[in-house]
Amino acid sequence: MPDNEVKFSGGGTGSKQPRLELIPYIALIRAALRFELGIANRRDGSSWNALSKNFQTAVRDKKFILARAAHTAQHALKLKAILAGEIPDDGDDHAGAILWGGCFLACATEKDPNADGA
Repeated sequence: MPDNEVKFSGGGTGSKQPRLELIPYIALIRAALRFELGIANRRDGSSWNALSKNFQTAVRDKKFILARAAHTAQHALKLKAILAGEIPDDGDDHAGAILWGGCFLACATEKDPNADGA
């Protein structure tokens, strides 16, 4: 059996897929909420998401990619400082912002922009 197939108990086979069941539900929800916040905050339609018109161009814009990486790092550092009691909680969902940044950076560093991850 090829490495890209999985065998079922009845003897049939199917194509092996990424194990999405390993991703905690709350992580997906927090990421989705951050994507929704982008739409709400950028009513001009410039927020980046899988349905945005700028999806492919944004993930190929090196200056934008670097800025989003730095912004994501800033959210991680703020969250660390909040958790350590160094600064007060500002109410922002920094973990959700980090998830958004991870999603963006994963797409920006994908070799094939049309890949489905399989």
